Amino acid sequence: MLPASGWRRPTPVAWHGGRLGLWPLLGQLRCFVTGAGDSSVTRAAAREAGYGSVVLFEPGKIIDRRYLRGRWCTWVQPMRVIADNEDGLLLWHPAGSDFARLVDGDGKTQHEITIDQMRDPKLTVLTWQTYDILVLMPPQAAYSVWWFFRDGAFTGWYVNLETPYRRQPDGVETDDLVLDIVVTSDRLWEWKDVDEFDGRIGNPLYFDRATADAVRAEGERLTKLIMAGDFPFDGTYTDFRPDPRWSALRLPATLDPQPGLAG
Repeated sequence: MLPASGWRRPTPVAWHGGRLGLWPLLGQLRCFVTGAGDSSVTRAAAREAGYGSVVLFEPGKIIDRRYLRGRWCTWVQPMRVIADNEDGLLLWHPAGSDFARLVDGDGKTQHEITIDQMRDPKLTVLTWQTYDILVLMPPQAAYSVWWFFRDGAFTGWYVNLETPYRRQPDGVETDDLVLDIVVTSDRLWEWKDVDEFDGRIGNPLYFDRATADAVRAEGERLTKLIMAGDFPFDGTYTDFRPDPRWSALRLPATLDPQPGLAG
């Protein structure tokens, strides 16, 4: 049995009419616990979630990591699978690779306006600049952690708050929760996109006040791990080196922004 501070099975996430339905209390998600640097709690979470019954992605396979917003796909990154096991899904995306984001006919993105205000939005393929990234998506977690590297040197972490990911045959999908955390290599941190996050509260395509409070609470829990230097902010993966034979990753020139994945 897990201790009281351990992981608890979340209520399943479901979309209803573009809104999050049965939303888990994010503050109760405990895939990582202070002091659990050996990931034992993460493994217990995976077992509790029935992780052993899913079809895993083979190391080296190229998959797509997608963000959804209602019926729209808003972000796509091709990723190379490094590992897929009960510790989580570990992915690699080097600088120079393609990624795609939703851009409307006026050149605006979701950072500037809400998706329901966009005029003729399309997924636009761009080039990821400067930084290589390693992304960990723990099982049943409401966030992902990104390690940033420049010219092979680790430069810091990025915490993206998002719904627990769902598997598809060609990749994984999640719903971005707007609020993020930027962390330097010496574990100084700051919130990112706070104004954007606050401005989305109450929009039926995003989240209500109760959900927003739960998202922020989960972020605050993660900042305690950052300040304590606990996993995943304990130096794990900061010395990661990719296979020099791996090339930049590509997307098709045309992508469907409404692929029906959120239906």
